[in-house]
Amino acid sequence: MSINKPRNVRIISGSMRGSKILFPAVPGLRPTGDRVRETLFAWLQSIIVDSNCLDMFAGSGALGLEAASRGAEQVILVEKNRTASGAISENANRLGFDNIKVLAADALNDTVYRDQTIPRQFNLVFIDPPFSENLHAEAIECVVRNDLLMPAAWVYLESGRKGEPIQVPQAWDLHREKLAGEVRMQLYHVIAGV
Repeated sequence: MSINKPRNVRIISGSMRGSKILFPAVPGLRPTGDRVRETLFAWLQSIIVDSNCLDMFAGSGALGLEAASRGAEQVILVEKNRTASGAISENANRLGFDNIKVLAADALNDTVYRDQTIPRQFNLVFIDPPFSENLHAEAIECVVRNDLLMPAAWVYLESGRKGEPIQVPQAWDLHREKLAGEVRMQLYHVIAGV
């Protein structure tokens, strides 16, 4: 795909169904594909409405914007590439989302989660970093260290099919898992009291 050619994906369902999400050509930016998002949000159907969501490696914003379209109460999207985070903000404004906050920051930096304008904890966290950077373990560590999960929260991990197995805390129970093309999808439910 040419670097100058506009790139986009569409919101699959909810209040903004069919709306385009425009995103820049940024190295490592790989929007979660339609098929994977359809599966994920089918899994999250009974969870997404009124949830507080954190998208730690927002990229194109596809997961967070889809969550907002489907009724999430508040969505925080963290993206360290300023071009990409600016595009997410533009998309959110263009689509009229008032329940989205975009942070142009490194999701692994603890100071991000001390921002008084975002929720202290979340009941849904998306962890989908660039596959080549192997950041899953650091992201999970960051979530635990900053106590970002509400009791009985859900965590979605997206990784490469051929990647090393991802170690998760004992309290995270694997609820769903699927391989879709080159993508491994895993949805964990955090067991309260473990």
